[in-house]
Amino acid sequence: MAMTDESRPGLQPGAVATGVFPQILADLKCAVIVTTYKSGQTLIFGSQRGDLTQHAYAFHRPMGIAVREGHVAIAANNGIVTYTLSQPSDAAPHGSTHANASLTFNDFHRCDDADIHDIAWAGEQILAVNTNFSCIETVAGQSGTNTHWIPPFISQLAPEDRCHLNGIALGSDGSAFVTALGRSDSPKGWRPHKADGGILMHAPSGSIITDTLSMPHSPRLFDGKLYVLNAGAGEILILDPQSGRYDGIVRLPGFLRGLCHLGGHLFVGLSRLRSSRTLGDLPLEQDIDTLKCGVAAIDLASGNWAGFIDLTDSHDELYDVQVLPCSPAPASSERHSAPGHPTAMQSHCEAASTITTA
Repeated sequence: MAMTDESRPGLQPGAVATGVFPQILADLKCAVIVTTYKSGQTLIFGSQRGDLTQHAYAFHRPMGIAVREGHVAIAANNGIVTYTLSQPSDAAPHGSTHANASLTFNDFHRCDDADIHDIAWAGEQILAVNTNFSCIETVAGQSGTNTHWIPPFISQLAPEDRCHLNGIALGSDGSAFVTALGRSDSPKGWRPHKADGGILMHAPSGSIITDTLSMPHSPRLFDGKLYVLNAGAGEILILDPQSGRYDGIVRLPGFLRGLCHLGGHLFVGLSRLRSSRTLGDLPLEQDIDTLKCGVAAIDLASGNWAGFIDLTDSHDELYDVQVLPCSPAPASSERHSAPGHPTAMQSHCEAASTITTA
């Protein structure tokens, strides 16, 4: 299947870059990869000749992204797709900020009926947050998963989205911090208290560190500090896991999901609220008039905006945001992938306008 409309250089209509976002990517020699599950696309933004570039790839409901040295994994509708990230030794092409790299399909791990949200590399294995069954699983080969951890208040593994388990931050010792939208053991029982009943837990102990968050997502550990997106309030928080106290770094005009860090900058995804009431009645609606969809670059030292990729006119909701070392460009060879997922992904430097998948 040729994806001429889904894989091309340059910004799509409705994407607007503000501030010094392209220069940040150039200085850090990185690209930003974003999943847009509602639009069914994975976007990769890079920098070339001082301008922002974008490639869009059709994906079946892409969600969480996990990056480790030489490997990228993306959760999709019915499983997890892994790619090999290769770094070239050649110099950067003329006019580009850095040399090309390639993302080539490696494997597909089936996870039916799981509604995978965040994923994380644990050595060679992948941990996946199974939102539908309210647990964390270890991905085992191409087909099958093993239950890794269950919140202590969940009495039975059933496809009922009992607490909307969604985020994971994995520590170096194998422990984790996990977010959910409520402490509930009934089908979608988190919904009545979604505005202020979100929880952050420690795993494997199961202790609840705080239970006063507004639809928390994307817990992350950066330089020994714990960050959490208080999504329903549009806040990036730093949280003390011992006391449960937290401080806000910045408040942004969007429902926040997807957080990563590189070189003194935070990159965070903003979404608009859905027309349905699943995400309604939140603090965001009380005092922010216009919500945005896009990716913000935040200077960590000052908490100020450094740049923004505004996708408001082309997308409504993002899920995850991660950085890739060096802007990816086309893979040199194609390999068969899972149906509906690209075999290679790119974002500039120099690239062709069409990519083919099996």
